[in-house]
Amino acid sequence: MSENPQVNPAIVEAVTINNERLLIDSIAESQGVVNEAFAHSLSLIMHNSGTEQFASSQTANAAVASTCAAIINASLSK
Repeated sequence: MSENPQVNPAIVEAVTINNERLLIDSIAESQGVVNEAFAHSLSLIMHNSGTEQFASSQTANAAVASTCAAIINASLSK
C-alpha cells in the first residue's frame, strides 16, 4: 500500500453525511426513549392512584357496613 492513499471524495462525503445523520437521529431517538419512560411512569402513577382510591373507598364502605350491622344487632338485642 502507498503511504498516502487517496480516498474518493464521494466516499468521504458519504461517510460525513452518514455520521451527521447518526448524530441527528440519535438525539431524536434518545428523546423518544425519555418521553416513553415518562409516559410509562405517569401511567403507573395514575394506576396506583386509582387503585389506592378504590381501596380506600372499599375500606370506608366496609366500615359503614360494620357500623350499620352493629346498630342493627344492638337494636335487635333489646
